[in-house]
Amino acid sequence: MSRWFVGPENDYRGVRDSAPDPLPTVSVIIPVYNRPDLLERTLAGLRAQSYPQELLSVVVADDGSDVPIKPVVDAAGDRVSYVSQSRRGYGAGRARNLGARSASGDVLIFVDADCVPHPDLVARHAEWHRYAPNLVVIGNRRHADTTGIPADAFASGEADWPTLLASATSAETSATRDWRTLFYRRTSNLRAGDEVFRSLVSSNFSVRAPLFASVGGFDESFDRWGGEDTELGWRFFNHAAVFVPDNDAVVVHQVQQDEGEGDWRDADRHLNDAIIRRKIPHPFYRKPAPGVIFDVPRVSWIIVDPIDKRIDDLLVQLRRQVADDAEFIIVGDTPKIQSLGELTAGDPRVLTVTPADGGVVGAIHRSRGAQVAFLNGWASLDHRLIGRSLRRLDGRPRAGIVRSAYQIPTPGTVTVFATPDDIASIDAGWGPFPVYALVRRRELMKALHSGVAAEALWGWVSDRVETEVLRDPLVGVPQVSRDLEMPGTYPPITGERTRLLDDLSRGGGGAAARTALRYAKHKAQRRPYVSIGASPATPVVANRLETGERRRIFYVGWLGRNNLGDEAMFSAIQRVMPEADIGPEVERPHTLMLGGGTLINRHTYLAWLRRQDSPRVDRVVFGTGIASPEYWGDTESIDGWKDFLSSCSYVGLRGPQSMATLRSWGFEGEAEILGDSALALERPPGIAVEQGSVLISPAWTKDELWGGSDAAVLEVLEQLVVALRKSGRTVTLFACNPEDDRLILEIMRASGDLDIGYVPGYLDQEAALAALAAAEVVVAERLHGAVLAAAVDTPFVALEYRPKVRDFAASVTSDHLTIRTDELDPDRLLELVDSAHSAGHREALRTRVVGFRDKLIQNGHSLQS
Repeated sequence: MSRWFVGPENDYRGVRDSAPDPLPTVSVIIPVYNRPDLLERTLAGLRAQSYPQELLSVVVADDGSDVPIKPVVDAAGDRVSYVSQSRRGYGAGRARNLGARSASGDVLIFVDADCVPHPDLVARHAEWHRYAPNLVVIGNRRHADTTGIPADAFASGEADWPTLLASATSAETSATRDWRTLFYRRTSNLRAGDEVFRSLVSSNFSVRAPLFASVGGFDESFDRWGGEDTELGWRFFNHAAVFVPDNDAVVVHQVQQDEGEGDWRDADRHLNDAIIRRKIPHPFYRKPAPGVIFDVPRVSWIIVDPIDKRIDDLLVQLRRQVADDAEFIIVGDTPKIQSLGELTAGDPRVLTVTPADGGVVGAIHRSRGAQVAFLNGWASLDHRLIGRSLRRLDGRPRAGIVRSAYQIPTPGTVTVFATPDDIASIDAGWGPFPVYALVRRRELMKALHSGVAAEALWGWVSDRVETEVLRDPLVGVPQVSRDLEMPGTYPPITGERTRLLDDLSRGGGGAAARTALRYAKHKAQRRPYVSIGASPATPVVANRLETGERRRIFYVGWLGRNNLGDEAMFSAIQRVMPEADIGPEVERPHTLMLGGGTLINRHTYLAWLRRQDSPRVDRVVFGTGIASPEYWGDTESIDGWKDFLSSCSYVGLRGPQSMATLRSWGFEGEAEILGDSALALERPPGIAVEQGSVLISPAWTKDELWGGSDAAVLEVLEQLVVALRKSGRTVTLFACNPEDDRLILEIMRASGDLDIGYVPGYLDQEAALAALAAAEVVVAERLHGAVLAAAVDTPFVALEYRPKVRDFAASVTSDHLTIRTDELDPDRLLELVDSAHSAGHREALRTRVVGFRDKLIQNGHSLQS
C-alpha cells in the first residue's frame, strides 16, 4: 500500500515520484432527487468509461424522490445498485453518506446526477489514488445543454465529446468563473496557502474510502443547499489530506433542467452561513465572537505535564485569554486530573486524556481546532498570548508555527529569552514538547500519518514548518529547566505595555524621561522593553475592497537604507497610485506588490513574499528586475518564483533581459516590459540644462561587479574627470548611496580639487532630480543614476557593473551607450559621452520614457481601483 504523502503546505508535485499501487477498485456515488432523464445520461456516460469495467461499480443514492428512480438504475446494468432514504429536507449529504456506506470500492468518486462524465473521468481520478492514500482529487465541471444527445450516444461512446466540450462554459455565472479562476491562480493551482479546502465541490471529486470514513463523511446537519462540501473539505484539510486539481477529469453539468436561476441556492447558502461559521474555524469564515461556544473551536490547547497544584490556576489563565474560541485537553492521569475530568464532564471545552489513551499523540488525534497550542503545565500566560499568536498566524498564512519569547519572572526582575536559539534551549530543558507553541494541526497530522514517534514529533514539525516569533515575552516559566528546583510560587507575568506604564509611574519627571528614552532605545534596536528594575535580557532579533475604501497595498522592496534608487521607485509608485495606501507595514492588505529593484532571484525576497502571502490578496509585480543567472547563478527556487508569478494578476518587468530570463525558465504566463517604476517621476519645472556639464554617479560595490575591482573602475573615472575638465566641461559628482562617497572623495583627491561639484542625492530626492535635470550628460555606474537621468530627460552613459544596468539601458534604447566595467577604457568612455547628447538619441530616449511613464500611470490607476 502506498504511503501517506507529505509535502510543504499543499504542494502535491512529488506525489507521483513513488511507485504506483495496482489499479484500485472504484465506486461512483451519485445522489439523486427526481430528474431521472438526466440521471439516465449520467449512468450512460459511466458505461462508456475507459477504466476497466470489472473494477468499477456505481451506487445511486435516492434522496426520497417524488418520481420513480429505481427503473432507471435497474436498466443501467448489474454494476449499478440502488439505495434510498426518506426525504427530510435537502438531504444530498445524507444520500452521499448512504451511498458511500453501501459502496465496495477502494476509491470513492462523487458525481452529481445531472453531470455526465467524460469517458476518462474514472481513469483520471483513479490514477492519482495509486500513489497515496490521502489525496482529495478535485475534478473539473463544465456546463452545456445535452438535450440533443440521447443517453445511448453516451453509453456507446458515439457522443461527440470534443464538440460538446468546445460548446461548454466553465460556470453558470461570470462571478463563479471569476472566483474559481482567481482562487486557483492565487493558490498556485492549489499548492499554496491555507484555504485550498475551499476548492472541494461535491459534484466531481474523489477520495480513498478509508480517508472518507476517517473524517466522518458529509455532515448530515446541513438540511439546506450549500456549504456541506466546503465543511467536508475543511475536515479533510485539517486531517492532512492533500488536494489535487485535475482539470482533465471532466463532467458536463446538464443545464437544460437546472432548478431555477440560482436565487434559491444563494438564499439557502446564506441561511447556512451560521452553520458554516460554527463548524469551520478558519478565519475566512469565522470572525471572533467573544463568549460564543462554537461546534468546532479555533484552538485546541494541549496541556503537557500538568501540575496538580497549578492546574486550576492555569485553567483560569486560559479562560481569561482575550481570544477564547478554544478547547482544553489535559494530558495526565493523577487523581487531581481524574477528578477535574469528572467535574467538567458536561463542558465540551474540557477533555482529559490519559497516557493509556495515547498521551500527547492521543490528544492531538482528539483535538478539533484549526490550531493546536502546546502548553507546559508550569507555564504562566499573559492574557493576550493566544490573541497575538492567532493574529500573527492569520497575517502569515504560509507560516505554520508561532512562538513567544519566554520570561523567567522573580520578584523585582525578569529575564527574557527571545531568540529562536534561546527559545529552543528553554524548550529542551522542559521535555520533548515546547513550553508554548501554536502550530497548525494539519502540520502535526502530517507527522503522525508519516509514522513519527511522539518524542520526535516536535522536532520533525519545527524543522519543516516556517516559524514566527512574538518578540514580547508573553509566556513565563519558573526556571530554565525542569531539572532545577521549582519555586513555591512565582508572580504573574506582565506584558511590555504594562512594564512601561509601571516604570513611567515611578518617581518624578526625570525618571519618566529616562524611561521614555530607554523605551525608544529598545524599540530602535528591535528589542522588547525590559523594566528598569529588571535584569538584562537576551536580545531579540525578532478582502474585498468595499465601496469608498482605499486599496491597501503591502509593498515588498528595499526601503529605509538611504538609497536614492529604492526611495525614488517607492515615491514613483505612490505617485501613480494616489488613491491607495502603500507601504511595507500596511495591515490587512488587498494587494501584495513586489516593487521596484532587482528582487526576483535575489536571495530573501521569495521568502519575504511568502510571509505576507494569502489567498485573499491580489499579487502584482511592478517594474521589478530579475537578477541575471549568468552573473548570480540561481540564488532561489526557480520553481518557487514561477509559482508566485503564475499567481499574479499582473507581471510588469524592468527590461528585455529580465523578460528573456523569465521565458528561459519556462514561464508561459502573461508578462510585459513595464520599465523601471522610477520612470514615472518627471523633470522638475524651471530647470535649465547647463551646457557642457557632466554628472558622474559612481558605485561602491565591494568588488561585486564585472571585473571584480572597484579600484579599476575608480582609476578610469579619475582619468575621465581630468579629461572632461581639460576640455572645458563642468563635472559634478553625484552619490546615490552613502557608500558611494568614499569613491567620490578619491576622485576629488585625484583631480586635485576637493571643491569639485558634489550632490548627495540620497539625502534629498528633489535636489537629486534637479541636479540630474541640469546636466547635459550623466555618466552612471549606479543603476538609478541612469534611470533617474532618463526620467528627467537627460541622456546617460551607463557603466554596466552588473547585468541589471544593461537590462534597463536596453529598455530605453541606450544599450549602445552602455559599457561593462571589465571593458572600461577612458578614451572609449569619453567618446560615448560626446555622442550621448545627439538630438536623434535624445528624442528616441524621450519617446521610450514617455511610453513607459504612460504605461506605469495606466497600470497604477488600474491596480489601485
